[in-house]
Amino acid sequence: MNANIFSSTGLKACALFFFLVCSSSLFSAQRRYDNNESSPAISELRDSLDTLRHEVTNHEAELRMMEQRIENQESTIASMRQQVLDANQSNKDLVKSNSGSLENKMGALEQANRSLVTDLQQFKTHANQSVTVIAQHKQAIEELEKTIAKQNKHIESLQSALSSLAEVLQVKEGGAPIATSSSKSYKIQSGDSLEKIARANNTTIKAIKEINGLTSDKIIVGKTIQLP
Repeated sequence: MNANIFSSTGLKACALFFFLVCSSSLFSAQRRYDNNESSPAISELRDSLDTLRHEVTNHEAELRMMEQRIENQESTIASMRQQVLDANQSNKDLVKSNSGSLENKMGALEQANRSLVTDLQQFKTHANQSVTVIAQHKQAIEELEKTIAKQNKHIESLQSALSSLAEVLQVKEGGAPIATSSSKSYKIQSGDSLEKIARANNTTIKAIKEINGLTSDKIIVGKTIQLP
């Protein structure tokens, strides 16, 4: 019986360890990919991660319930055994005169003990199954993280290619920027426009377009331009 209890405790500890590892992976994955929520593929993968996280949480709750029930049953077994020992120690004469009654009580206690052992074995089997499920979920999460990482690399490559293409098209469209000794550089920020940049730097849209060889008011975020 003690060996079964220790084995169950070890399995519970193992299951909790796997849960902590899974939770850590999930939180790490969420922090790494919050910036990609706009991608349908990434959103779908994040939904899968949320579902797996919910299932892992449910298994953890089941394990806690099983742990409590096992502890209660262990206490019941210990109490029953102590009752038997006390009865044997303090009522030897009574046992002799009422052996039939005590034998029936002992039989009932042994039957209850066997039933409790069976329950503990069932809990052990269920705990093993839960550990296996958690391990499978962890593997699925790792596969999803790899897929997300590949998607991120693909997106970064596309963004880089689009940025390079936009720069080439702008150069072909307006020619090379004309830098002067008195000009200064400015990196275009999100929300900028030629009018806003010109007003902030006490110049005109026309002057900015001329010094940078621009033929339209279109500008690219992240691109560096010259200011007169």
